[in-house]
Amino acid sequence: MIPRLRWPALLSLFGTLAVASIASAQTVVELKLDGTIHTGTVSVLERALSEAKETKAEALLIEMDTPGGLLDATRDIVKLFLNTNVPIIVYVAPSGSHAGSAGTFITMAAHIAAMAPGTNIGAAHPISATGDDPEKSGGKHLARKVEEDTRAFIETIAKQRNRNVEWAKKAVLESSAIDETEALKLKVIDLIAKNKEDLLKQIDGRKVTLAEGTHTLKTNGAKIVPLNLDFYTKLKNWLANPTIMFLLILIAGMGLYIEMSHPGLILPAVTGGIAILLLMIATSVLPLSVLGVGLVILGFVLLLLELYVTSFGLLAVGGIISFVIGAVLLFDPAQTDLRVPRSIIVSASLAIGTIALLIGIALRGTFASRQTAGAEGLTGTQAVVDQALGPGRDGRIFVNGEYWTATSNEELNVGDKVEIIKTTGLLAHVKRTNA
Repeated sequence: MIPRLRWPALLSLFGTLAVASIASAQTVVELKLDGTIHTGTVSVLERALSEAKETKAEALLIEMDTPGGLLDATRDIVKLFLNTNVPIIVYVAPSGSHAGSAGTFITMAAHIAAMAPGTNIGAAHPISATGDDPEKSGGKHLARKVEEDTRAFIETIAKQRNRNVEWAKKAVLESSAIDETEALKLKVIDLIAKNKEDLLKQIDGRKVTLAEGTHTLKTNGAKIVPLNLDFYTKLKNWLANPTIMFLLILIAGMGLYIEMSHPGLILPAVTGGIAILLLMIATSVLPLSVLGVGLVILGFVLLLLELYVTSFGLLAVGGIISFVIGAVLLFDPAQTDLRVPRSIIVSASLAIGTIALLIGIALRGTFASRQTAGAEGLTGTQAVVDQALGPGRDGRIFVNGEYWTATSNEELNVGDKVEIIKTTGLLAHVKRTNA
């Protein structure tokens, strides 16, 4: 005999299954931010938040490793974080990663801030294009203005998310940087997690404040769904890197330089053209300084002029100096704290100088050699009289497999050896030689 199930038991069973089904269907959208923060990053984050909202994901998980980026883009990202109804989790990972400069603002603006073991955060002090303190390059007033604006920005974020305001100010004013252990101790972040699964388990049940109110996270065992980016977006994010952009400028300049010094090679021009196209894509998300780019171009122009103008190396030296200064000023300090590593600038300058020197030596050897083709190349050439000539009487000579009309101030007979003194049009002026 089959025992009868009572309605309360059935309802309890169905309720348990429904809860289990909902829990198993819980998802978290994942986005990896690896590299500089730029205008394209804002678009990607908007898309990620939209997808998380449409799929009713429990949260957006951002795994981040960044040296910094554009200040305007950072402000836009923080604005998104503070006004969204999607819980945002920023996880500085994997080990060895850091949330530098702009990354500090973004991490502190998240609803949940976490770090993996062996990571660090901070060093958000504003710098100039040369990498120096603004006070050294722009004076005390500029330094104070930039610092106060940035300090107020991060202080507002820290207060909004109940994080350590005093350390936040130190990160801006004193370039303070700390590891994950100290960040947790100082309440800069919420937790340390060894991996994403551990992170989702630890934050399960925590309450976060969204734009529409308080929300309790249900993330334990949630499925992590990576955000799929199209190829063009991935390409832009890869190109938006100070070192990559600098190398593209270098390839473009050297390609055109080699093609102009050795016309007809084709490959250098094609390579330079491709580099310019890629650079145009990169500048759509990470703007360059007009002054910096102009100085780099001037450097290549001066190196090219050195091949055709006798300056005893002055143009080449000026070109290298212009190139180095342009590389240092490649990014506008008013928009970003990014810059090309000085080791890359030095290495590139030495490489360009060496290549320019080798090309110059090769071309000067060509320019120095006496021309042997055409009328200009006949001067100083030995010839044989083929038809007698003399004062007031033109004749003919045989030289380099050709017959030329010739004239002379002395009588010359067939078979005499002569030397061409000069040419006037198609008339060769000759004199007797004993050679």
